[in-house]
Amino acid sequence: VKGHLNFLKAGRTVLNRHPETRFVIVGTVLPGFEAYRQSIADFIAKHNMTHAVLMTHVSLAEIPSVFASLDVLVAPSFAESFSFTMLEGMAMGKPVVASNVGGASEMITDGETGFLIPVENVERLTRVMFTLQNDRAGAQIVGERARQKIIADLSLQSMAERTLAVY
Repeated sequence: VKGHLNFLKAGRTVLNRHPETRFVIVGTVLPGFEAYRQSIADFIAKHNMTHAVLMTHVSLAEIPSVFASLDVLVAPSFAESFSFTMLEGMAMGKPVVASNVGGASEMITDGETGFLIPVENVERLTRVMFTLQNDRAGAQIVGERARQKIIADLSLQSMAERTLAVY
């Protein structure tokens, strides 16, 4: 449900124009999903992307370093409730490109604090990835707005103030 193949399809198109681009897929392969992981690896090999894509698992302690290394966080899931990954990326000041599912639209204002794409719309995903690749300054501005949104809505200070207001 994470949309890895759609991410890679968009990534292949981005690589055609920006061969220096690199992609990281981070996560654990759950038991029973080994064939899915293999389909991702097969896509990468078939489309000559092995030089540009890293698939890995990291410990929770390493996640902040991974996020810090990213220019953009792409989360083209088919289904989500409320993505902590999206929130973590926003908190790190990264522009987030997410499918418009679950709670994504509660945190992301499209084009302002991130980018919402229709589920399984590889064409739109590709266009947004190109936009962010071609406008690094604009991407940084969106990332900073995302960080400010997290601080305003989800910081301990903000949540304490809202709780106190209830009482």
